[in-house]
Amino acid sequence: MGSWSALGSNEPGCARQGAGQESAAMGAVIRPLQARSPIVLSAFHSALVKQLLLVLAVLALAIAVNVVRSIQSRRLAAAGALTFPSTSRSPFPEPIARRILRIGFGLLWVLDGMLQMR
Repeated sequence: MGSWSALGSNEPGCARQGAGQESAAMGAVIRPLQARSPIVLSAFHSALVKQLLLVLAVLALAIAVNVVRSIQSRRLAAAGALTFPSTSRSPFPEPIARRILRIGFGLLWVLDGMLQMR
């Protein structure tokens, strides 16, 4: 007859046939993971190291961009240029507060996308 369920029955032993086979196959049901389990701790530490590497990579990229921009600025100052060339050629430049908001929301959108990929 295989495995069958008589949930409404009051007879002892009739609740489920083959229940021992199912619980033996599902190890997490018999012995759940604890917070101090080596498996949980190693997974946590692995995720923590990956996140640390990501933060360090972003920080290194920001520092590299800053170094390149400062080198360019010093070269232009040595050549006699008064200002660093901007990318904006518009007669009505974007207000700084709007630019900060636009860039901030863009970075938040990228961060949200990276978190959803995980």
